[in-house]
Amino acid sequence: MSIFISLGIYSQKGADGIINGDSDRKAAMEKMVSSVGGKLIDYHITRGQYDFVMIAEAESFESMAACALKAKAAGTLTEAVTCLLYTYDAADE
Repeated sequence: MSIFISLGIYSQKGADGIINGDSDRKAAMEKMVSSVGGKLIDYHITRGQYDFVMIAEAESFESMAACALKAKAAGTLTEAVTCLLYTYDAADE
């Protein structure tokens, strides 16, 4: 399994769900990542260019890309960026 970081920007629908308290985005992300055989490691709301950062473990980049597509299709995200993480030693090799 590999570790991924995903950064995203909520759509109006996604933001409304958080503000109104009727959407647990962390639980939704956990369910979505597990639906592709992955595991949510952590999830944080951020300040700046992106609204959240998610750290997850999954078999492939493609499975994490599927998560982003599912969230976009549901109308909760307008943008998502997914990065595969390497340890410093692995990158140095």
